[in-house]
Amino acid sequence: MESREFKTITGTYKGKRITVVSTGIGCDNIDIVMNELDALANIDFETREEKEQFRQLELVRIGTCGGLQPNTPVGTFVCSQKSIGFDGLLNFYAGRNAVCDLAFERAFLNHMGWSGNMCAPAPYVIDASEEQPPGMTNSRGTCRSLR
Repeated sequence: MESREFKTITGTYKGKRITVVSTGIGCDNIDIVMNELDALANIDFETREEKEQFRQLELVRIGTCGGLQPNTPVGTFVCSQKSIGFDGLLNFYAGRNAVCDLAFERAFLNHMGWSGNMCAPAPYVIDASEEQPPGMTNSRGTCRSLR
């Protein structure tokens, strides 16, 4: 299925049903996609109420990264241990400090001499293996732990 930038295909892999979505709207808008997927899975659109049975989605983000190392040529697949977000998105969630590596953030900000402003929010650092803790909220309400 395709609508605007979104491209979606569903199939099976080793007997498990999976859906792949390419958003085309960039990582800074991924919050929109996550909230929409959660709504599709957990809201009854006839009653506009949460469904009785909560459905937890398992999500894997495969995206882009950049680097300047000569031993990592363009097209190399990289599986990182940490992620540094420059989009500012996580800064809008309550509980962001619970999932961030604050010591790494401070060291990075100090090393870069980053002062930040509204047009360049402070980056955040998160371990790739971390899951969102229960009760973490964004500006629109409680977010379920999507893993």
